[in-house]
Amino acid sequence: NLLNLPQPSSTQLISMSRHLERAQLLMEQRRIADAEKELALALQESPDNGLAFRLLALCKVMSRNYAAALSPAQHALALDPDDPGNHYILAVANFYNNQNQQAKELIRSGLNLNPYMPSMFELAGEIAMQEDQWEEALYQAEKGLEIDPEDTELVNLRARALLKLNRTAEAEATMDYALYTDP
Repeated sequence: NLLNLPQPSSTQLISMSRHLERAQLLMEQRRIADAEKELALALQESPDNGLAFRLLALCKVMSRNYAAALSPAQHALALDPDDPGNHYILAVANFYNNQNQQAKELIRSGLNLNPYMPSMFELAGEIAMQEDQWEEALYQAEKGLEIDPEDTELVNLRARALLKLNRTAEAEATMDYALYTDP
């Protein structure tokens, strides 16, 4: 699932307001409209809070309002360009707005900051799948699985790429593994 954002840093957690905490809880409960209200309150308190903008962008993606996700994701990145999570959320927003080239550039810049983010490899693989680049999708899935061998989204991405490459036996083994680890 492309919505697996990296967890906030320890600095962000220390400065996290009760509104941000509530927003995250509401997001986990899929109460997106309520989460957006809490994020608006958080941004009233602290208009330069990159995490609040990142979470707001995630809310927009979760509610499939992809065009509206771009602005808060851009704000998050502008406020904290050294946070790979901000590169990721803007890459996700670009992906859902059919701006794959921008998404790929953000994935590269995010991985330069933190090369150990499985979600970045999943997104890169999903872009490759969308562009019918099965070998590239498989490569990205396997790079992500080197970091987290039990990431079910990456395992599923790997299986889908293998099927597209007509490597059915490997795909079936991969799917069996996915079902075994996450029935």
